Amino acid sequence: MSYRSKWTVIAIVVGASLLLAGASAAFQGVPDTPAPRVPRAEFMQRKLDHTQGLVADLSSGDLKGVSQHADKLGLLCLDEQWNVLGSPEYLERSATLRRTIAELSRAAREEKLDRAQLAFLDLVGQCFSCHNYVRDDRQKR
Repeated sequence: MSYRSKWTVIAIVVGASLLLAGASAAFQGVPDTPAPRVPRAEFMQRKLDHTQGLVADLSSGDLKGVSQHADKLGLLCLDEQWNVLGSPEYLERSATLRRTIAELSRAAREEKLDRAQLAFLDLVGQCFSCHNYVRDDRQKR
């Protein structure tokens, strides 16, 4: 092996070692367990707070606020606590709701107040429908 090849191999090994050491150090602060679940009432209150924020911001025409509340509500949809049922219908309802939230946020970012307001009305109807579905499912059990 030539002198230059030896140094190339050494540089690659040292570089890879430093990269792995840095990655290891970065993950040392990451907990092994997921974040603790909040009580259901608190989680539901977060959903309600963002929905009320949407009403206030849509009423005042604050489209930046609409986008922020919609994005935060969209993140809550991805939380495992959102999925209270595992049925195919519930999962489809959740997917439809996420698409509506995305449309609401997109309309706000594009400064289309009328479109954002219509998406919000669609969203609220979906919320009522899904809450009724969950309530009925639990009563059947």
